Amino acid sequence: MAVNTILKPLAATSLVALALAAAACGSSGAQSNGSGGAASSSQGSGASSTKAAAKPVKIEIKSGKPVGGIAKITVNKGQPVRFSVTSDVADEVHVHGYNLMKDIPKGGTVRFDFPAKLEGVYEAELENRKEQIVSLRVYP
Repeated sequence: MAVNTILKPLAATSLVALALAAAACGSSGAQSNGSGGAASSSQGSGASSTKAAAKPVKIEIKSGKPVGGIAKITVNKGQPVRFSVTSDVADEVHVHGYNLMKDIPKGGTVRFDFPAKLEGVYEAELENRKEQIVSLRVYP
């Protein structure tokens, strides 16, 4: 009888631990981009994902800030990174890590289209204003 009193709580605790471990293993975590490895992007919160390879991400700058917040672009290494920036202020758009820079005139648009050769997280900003406009994540 004393053995049953000890084993029942132990068995219940083991089942809970096993269920938690199974749930954790089934979670994809932060490494998943939610699209099976396909390129995606979103701008700000609540924006829908779109295939970056099929359609460039459009970023609009008003008063020196990205409308909708920092655009998030996610691709796999080797895929193209494509985005355009239209701005109501003159500045330089700089993609850090890739060291790509383009001057953007007031009221103008610049386009970027380059292969994702470097894994990691990079930012693009309006260089003179130190205003981040893109967060670029490149998966292996």
